[in-house]
Amino acid sequence: MARRKSVPVVLNPLTNATVCIAGMHRSGTSMLARLLMDGGLYLGDEDELMPAAVDNPEGFYERTDFVFLNDALLAELGGAWDLPPVPPQSWTSERFAPFHQTARTLATRFADTSRWGWKDPRNSLTVPFWRETLGDLATVFVVRNPLEVALSLQKRNHFSLALGLHLWYAYNRTLHDATAPENRVITHFDAYFGDPDHEIERVLTMLGLPFSPDDLPRLRQNAAAGMKHHQVSIGEMQAANVAPEIVSLYVDLCEEAGHTVALGGRGRIQIPTSSIRRETFAPGFLGNGVSRVDLWLYDLEQRNSALNAALAVHEQSRTELDGKIAERDGMILEREGRIADRDMKLLERNRTVNRLSQEVAQLQQTVTDQTAHIEQIEQRLTSADEHEGLLRQQLVEAHERIMLMDTEVMSTLGGVLARFAPGAPAAIYYRHVLDGVRNAVSTLIPAQALTLVATYGDPEYLELGRRTYEFPEAVGGVAADYTTVSSDEAIAQLERLRGMGAAYLVIPSPAQTWLSRNPRLERHLAARYETLMDEQGMCTIYDLGGPEGDAVEETAASARSEG
Repeated sequence: MARRKSVPVVLNPLTNATVCIAGMHRSGTSMLARLLMDGGLYLGDEDELMPAAVDNPEGFYERTDFVFLNDALLAELGGAWDLPPVPPQSWTSERFAPFHQTARTLATRFADTSRWGWKDPRNSLTVPFWRETLGDLATVFVVRNPLEVALSLQKRNHFSLALGLHLWYAYNRTLHDATAPENRVITHFDAYFGDPDHEIERVLTMLGLPFSPDDLPRLRQNAAAGMKHHQVSIGEMQAANVAPEIVSLYVDLCEEAGHTVALGGRGRIQIPTSSIRRETFAPGFLGNGVSRVDLWLYDLEQRNSALNAALAVHEQSRTELDGKIAERDGMILEREGRIADRDMKLLERNRTVNRLSQEVAQLQQTVTDQTAHIEQIEQRLTSADEHEGLLRQQLVEAHERIMLMDTEVMSTLGGVLARFAPGAPAAIYYRHVLDGVRNAVSTLIPAQALTLVATYGDPEYLELGRRTYEFPEAVGGVAADYTTVSSDEAIAQLERLRGMGAAYLVIPSPAQTWLSRNPRLERHLAARYETLMDEQGMCTIYDLGGPEGDAVEETAASARSEG
């Protein structure tokens, strides 16, 4: 392998500038963008980058918003990515003001990023615009052999080699002339397949991106061998009569990239021009830069001669055809007689069609009647669906009541078994509920607050670590039978006890069924008081908002003594 030419590293203009990644399509710009992103350059979040495609399975690493803006700029100039337009005399004219504003808006998204950049091969044609908008740029310029690019475009886009070579020259010439050596880094695509470690270190160092030799194995993976599909030498370019302008520009770019390996290790080569026809080659004119026009003209002359010979044969064939035309005229007369017979048959067929049309009209009326009948049936089905929905709602409500009753039974049974069979499932469930109620009261109710408890006849629920009072109550201070206390009576008791200092109401799960059977009381509680906890199978706690005091206990004690 020939020795790589050393290129001085210029740090100051590049180490802090926004990075613009450019180069001709199919030149390795995606590979370079991925390498720089892995090296610490921020290109955007993953969901903001263009997804991979069949022709670029590793990903494009392009932001669609920057690509759209570049496409709009080229369209404004009457071109496209594959039809490079003539550059404007000034990118600061009024016609580009909206584009500058859009570009500045895109750049604000990176305001909090220390070092960012973007990649788009179209940057090669629009880099002066971006420099006018964003200020100093560090342009990373990837170059690849022009014939390799043309072959790749031929495979992907079915472009002719002439068009591919034209586009290579237009992109690279424009980018080279629009950037200064101190503001750009030129890197060769082949360098990442020959001596990738050297090239990776050189590019990252020139851009001022963090670099450590320990990162090389990871960064080197970006130069996947499967990405290089073609390899063409300078000799093959000359053998193909590639225009001298293209070869000369390619040699200049290779030398600035320090990649003389691409030149066969001989340094600058001498380009023979005596046998190459020079063409005017400027971006914006298709076909320029391809020097095999003479071969195409010769091919066209041969085709013209062949067409003249074919024309003579055609004249002979025409004479023979005239005789056949006369013969055909007789056949036409015979055919006209057959056409008259066919017209009679068509008349009969039309009569048949009219008769069938009447039958179709009758069938259509029948279909209309049946459609109306179907609509009536659909209305009945809709009513049936509504009725079914109502029944399902009733079933759900019944199921909820059954669940509450199951909770009530389990808690009541558990309270009994807890004294005689503590290991029974119902006893275990009872203790679980009792402990849960006590924990909830301890967490949600202040220590000195007087608390009403719907014990449902179980005195254990009064042992909650707080001052408690049984609710509802009967005359004489004895707990009322829950089946005999109405909602109105319970509401009256609640408001009276609250007025005397009751601050909270606890309804353990065994009493939740009783509460559901008293809907007016349940609505009264929900409308007036804050629900601190409502857990089915455990308890419901209401904040009655009453003062903390001893009035309820004193009143209750008085009532019991009178009894």
